[in-house]
Amino acid sequence: MKVKSQRKCVIPVVLASDNNYAPYLYVTLLSMLANANKNTFYKIFILVPNAFAMDNTSRINQLQNLFQNCDITFIDMKNCFENVKLRIKHITYITYYRLLIPELFTNFDKCVYLDIDTVVNCDLQDMYNTDIENCYIAGVKTPNYHVNPERLEKFRTKLGLPDLKQYVNAGILLLNLKKLREDNVVPKFLELMGKNFPTQDQDIINVACYNHIKHLPFKFNISNFTFSNYSYEHLSKVYSDDELSDAQAARGIVHYSDKIKPWKNPNVPFADLWWNFARKSPYYEAILYNNILNLSSKESVFTTLHTKINKLADSLISGFYKHTKLLNNNTNKNIALLQVDTINTIRDVRLRLENQCQTL
Repeated sequence: MKVKSQRKCVIPVVLASDNNYAPYLYVTLLSMLANANKNTFYKIFILVPNAFAMDNTSRINQLQNLFQNCDITFIDMKNCFENVKLRIKHITYITYYRLLIPELFTNFDKCVYLDIDTVVNCDLQDMYNTDIENCYIAGVKTPNYHVNPERLEKFRTKLGLPDLKQYVNAGILLLNLKKLREDNVVPKFLELMGKNFPTQDQDIINVACYNHIKHLPFKFNISNFTFSNYSYEHLSKVYSDDELSDAQAARGIVHYSDKIKPWKNPNVPFADLWWNFARKSPYYEAILYNNILNLSSKESVFTTLHTKINKLADSLISGFYKHTKLLNNNTNKNIALLQVDTINTIRDVRLRLENQCQTL
């Protein structure tokens, strides 16, 4: 009896990167391809700026030799959005590329968008096959907009939304490209850029897509920030017990959405999962080297700060001694004791700073 072969499921996946993030892009792609089902084929599109290095392109293209279930295409976005005003330090203008995805990929009706600070620890068929016929996007609820929405009243007013009940994290999305094109939403995205929203393009997407947003299960955007900043009690108000169970076991897509990334701190939640794939990448040594450079830079900053505080402390102590002597001569003992306490406090702070510098 002949066994029927499974029908291939072709999933378009769009990501964006610059040269600085190329090593982390590789980790995301490697995790996604390694965890794919046998009948899943990923058509991968990477949006890059004009200056994206050929060396990075070559390294990432090698994934096609390691895995037969993918096709990788780089799309040169030229200098698009490079002059956009940014409000979040650890996020670059590259993130705005996703606003143009519906118009870039007119041959697809749907696609998955992934940030590149992620590990895809599952196959994406379940996510991709989610019915979003009447929605523009599907994403995972952002807990801080749902746990205490009353605390974000000023933010809600700034966005001009009736409520924040639909608000999702835009780092991992299922996009209904067909409907976004039919309703001409991209021009609305671009128009909203002038609003200078606090959370940048994530706010733009949530505002433009309001009333056309579907919520995905938590497992499709397991933010490490969530587990670092919210108790189980708080999270249970936003996600079901099953969702939390899947998330805690990292059965899905882990998103390192906090500004402290696993390549900077191996102690963040789920960092071990990220490093498991990083060790298998051709960028592994470069990632380690960059960490050493960053630590050296921080040590240099602390050393400079330490020197300046020492000089300031010496100056203050010298001045306090002179002032204390004068006060003693004037028999004002209480103020003199206060000055001595201040000197001791400065010495204590200086000692603690020295200890911190030694542990770097």
